[in-house]
Amino acid sequence: MSRIALSLLLASRSAVADVYLHHPRGSNNKLNEVGNNRQNADRLFDSENNGAGGYQIGDNCAPPGCSDTNNDYDYDKEGAGKGQLKYYESSYLDLEWTNQHGCGDRNGNVRCNFVIQYACEDSMPGIRDGYRYERTAGNGAANGDTNQGDREEEENPPFDPARSEFFPTEQTSSEPERALNEPFWTFQDCYYRERNKGLYTADQIQPNNEDQLRAITTRQNPNGNRHGLECPEERDYYPYWHPTPWRDVAVITDTPDHCDFYRAASQNVKDYGRCCNKTTYDSQDGLCRQLRGRPRNNNNNNPRVEGPNNQVACEKGITDNEGTFWPGNWIEGGSWDTWPPDCEKA
Repeated sequence: MSRIALSLLLASRSAVADVYLHHPRGSNNKLNEVGNNRQNADRLFDSENNGAGGYQIGDNCAPPGCSDTNNDYDYDKEGAGKGQLKYYESSYLDLEWTNQHGCGDRNGNVRCNFVIQYACEDSMPGIRDGYRYERTAGNGAANGDTNQGDREEEENPPFDPARSEFFPTEQTSSEPERALNEPFWTFQDCYYRERNKGLYTADQIQPNNEDQLRAITTRQNPNGNRHGLECPEERDYYPYWHPTPWRDVAVITDTPDHCDFYRAASQNVKDYGRCCNKTTYDSQDGLCRQLRGRPRNNNNNNPRVEGPNNQVACEKGITDNEGTFWPGNWIEGGSWDTWPPDCEKA
């Protein structure tokens, strides 16, 4: 699947699988690099594109521009990295992109879908470009952080910052110096939720590998690497079966007989469910946080269990390794209550 997703009022992005968005300008994870190559391929999302693709953020420096006296780019100059594309309300926005691989009738051995989506600040509060190259809420390693240490506590007791230094949190996801392209809750749900085991994974996912049980592991992301706050399972499959912050515009497909399904299953018109920790939900005025599973306990042979991804498992709840029962609350919602996406033949 290829998705062209636009975060309105923010730099646009293009994903997945070698799609280059030209208008509006797709970042390909670039910020304001002086050279042509992006500095951090994991800053916002997994574009899977060539590092030279994409467009840097614009500037808004007073003449003669954002250069210093040596004609080098001055990152600290007023207006550097503050340029914005502006569009008039009710005007038409043309989309232009390049897909590196074939699509359509003339490529009979290729199957492709282009899914065009957008999001606004109502579903992504705090979306921003940032001004550092590290991932959102990362561990701050120089020139782009790593996945090392990206683990929070496994179970359902209250959040303990001392044990979760490097894991994204709502607090660290709010750091203005780092970009935000998707809300924290979508990644947190994805991290603790069991993956959909009905998906084709080729030889990339091993059924008995306990490190590949979560929705952050897919055929294209078997190691569970983090790219900004993106949910790999949601990125790789459409339509997704849990709520997302994205609204659908159109699906361009070489299998138009699927169009009725795409229209009916779009979150534009359909609610989807999440498994909330009922204790948190009841005590914090309806705040939904994914019910977590439990790690393996070798002392009593309790197997590892991931957070529920369906209503039946959710309503059964989770008993942690201390014997405490944590009930689940399956909540359905998320429909944007708008028209279904257009669907056209590629």
